[in-house]
Amino acid sequence: MTEQPRIFWLHHLCLRLPSLAADTQAVFVWDDVLLQQQNYSLKRLVFIYETLCAMPVTILQGRTANVLASLSPAQVITWQAPDAHLRHVIDDLQHRGVPVQCLDETPFVVLKKDLPLKRFFQYWSKTQKSALQIDGGADAAYAQKK
Repeated sequence: MTEQPRIFWLHHLCLRLPSLAADTQAVFVWDDVLLQQQNYSLKRLVFIYETLCAMPVTILQGRTANVLASLSPAQVITWQAPDAHLRHVIDDLQHRGVPVQCLDETPFVVLKKDLPLKRFFQYWSKTQKSALQIDGGADAAYAQKK
């Protein structure tokens, strides 16, 4: 008898993987309906696809809840996201008896104060140094608070 796999479901709102246990497989479900509901441009879809190709993740296609449930996982783990479409998928999985654990997303960078986000390059010039540090500068920010 084979053990049911644990699945890390990577979704379009957070394209990065946490440290995964050896028994956990990372998957992304290319759900045309879900992605169309987001009104993404072709350029954004290409970005998502190219990002996935650079990661150790299996890309599957179909309706997200159906595909994930068909894998018969012991558990689905994913990033927390304030998105109604993703919340619907999570509710659907739980209704089917698939346990889902949502991880809190850690910030890309830790900022000392709120920055205006009108232009990317203004934001990047203020955050580049922190973004290129391990944990986005979280360790340095924590040390400053002590």
